[in-house]
Parts: sequence; structure tokens; C-alpha cells
Amino acid sequence: MAGFACAPRLAPSEALEWLASCLALALDDRVREGVCRQLLSEIATLYRARGTVPGLTRLLTILAEAQVQIVEGFRLRR
Repeated sequence: MAGFACAPRLAPSEALEWLASCLALALDDRVREGVCRQLLSEIATLYRARGTVPGLTRLLTILAEAQVQIVEGFRLRR
């Protein structure tokens, strides 16, 4: 059972909150289970990319369940 509990795709839904807490991630009840599983699956990559446009884009894409494009205002100036 321990192997299943550590794999976000295979873990029972009751174990997701526990798994997230082990990875210092607070799950919100409003976020769908599939989104939580995706976040848990990609948490290491997201953590490494924190503070970057690609990292924020990926995080928002997962949460919005749609493609996200971030446009930085300073890049639009002439």
C-alpha cells in the first residue's frame, strides 16, 4: 500500500491530502481531484521553476485546466 500512497496517479483519493502535506503543498477543497493529482505529479518540476514565467505558466495551466499565456507588460512597451 505504501507504494501506491506515494504515487499521485495511483493513490486513493483519501491519501492525496496526506501526500500533499509531505511535499509542503496545501490543497484547496475547491480544486478538483484530477488537478490535485496533476499538481502532485509535477510538484518537483514546478518547485524548480518557481518564480519564472514558464513555471507560473505551467502552474496556472494545471489549475485552469486550459492553456495559459502570460504577457509581461514591459515586453509590450516600445
